[in-house]
Amino acid sequence: MTIVTRARALLGHVARGLGFLAGGLIAVIAVFLLADTLSRHFFSISTGATEQIVSVLAAFTLAAAFPYGLQAGSHIMIEVIVTRYPAKLHRLCARFSSLAMAAFTGIIAAALWTVADRSLATGAVVQSTSVPIAFPQTFAVIALVFMTVLALLDAIVGPAAHPALDGEVA
Repeated sequence: MTIVTRARALLGHVARGLGFLAGGLIAVIAVFLLADTLSRHFFSISTGATEQIVSVLAAFTLAAAFPYGLQAGSHIMIEVIVTRYPAKLHRLCARFSSLAMAAFTGIIAAALWTVADRSLATGAVVQSTSVPIAFPQTFAVIALVFMTVLALLDAIVGPAAHPALDGEVA
C-alpha cells in the first residue's frame, strides 16, 4: 500500500466522519426547531436566539458536508459536456477542476482565517448567545483546509470517487 493510497484512505475516513457529523447536525437542527416551535406555541417559552443558534449549526453542517461531497464525488461537474470527451481529456478536465477547487478553497480559507483572527482579537460574539464567533469561523477554516487537501490530492493522483473515470457508466 503506497503512501498516497494510505493518505487517501485516511482522508476518506475523515470525510465520511464529517458526512455523518453533517447528517447528525441536520437532525439536531430539526429537533431543536421543532422543540422551540412547540415550546413557543404551547408554553410561550422561547430560547430568544433560535436564528443565531440554527445559523451556527447550519454553518457547521455546511463546513462538514463539503469535504464529504468532494470525497464522495458528488460535487457538481459539467457532466453533459465532459462525458462526451475522450477518457484522457475527461481525466484532464477532472484534474483541472480539482486544482481550481483547491485554489478556490485555499483562498477562501486564508481569507476566512484573517476574519477569524480579527474576530478573536476583538472578542466578537454571536448575538444573543455570547458564543465567540471565532469558534464557528475556525471550524470552517479547518474544513476548508481539509477540502483543499482533498482537492489537491484529486488533482495530483486523480479523483477518488468518480464513476465515469473508473470505467463505470455515469
